[in-house]
Amino acid sequence: MRDRCLISILVSCALMLGVQPLAQAAKDPSAQCLRCHKRNGTMEGVHASIGSKGLACTSCHGDKGQHPKNKTPVITFGPDSVTDVAVQNQRCARCHKPGKLRAGDWTHDVHQKVLSCAACHQLHPGQDPIRGIGETQRTQLCVDCHGARKAKESL
Repeated sequence: MRDRCLISILVSCALMLGVQPLAQAAKDPSAQCLRCHKRNGTMEGVHASIGSKGLACTSCHGDKGQHPKNKTPVITFGPDSVTDVAVQNQRCARCHKPGKLRAGDWTHDVHQKVLSCAACHQLHPGQDPIRGIGETQRTQLCVDCHGARKAKESL
């Protein structure tokens, strides 16, 4: 009888320990993502503040589906992303309101349909390098980007 109780207790503990990570993942949708992505590099800044203000990896990147097992794509960001620019920017606009961005800098309004936000902004470093750059640097950025585009079109 004592052995049966001991076995029951051990089985119960094992089940609870095995279920604990699953329960954690169910509560925190970012837990599974961070198992790999946190160790693949640093995630800093406001977009890495997982859990604050309801922010989760899935808030921006969408449901992970079968990723990474079947190489199912999640929403990715940047000029080299396979995710359509409109989809990328719609994700950003969930928190970053277009009217407020437009009021802050006219370039947001002009570029929103042709460039992803991540073409200029970096999402996971400690500080977005585009924030706080001077007027001269900003103008040079325009010249560089538009110059590269013209050169590409002339090929």
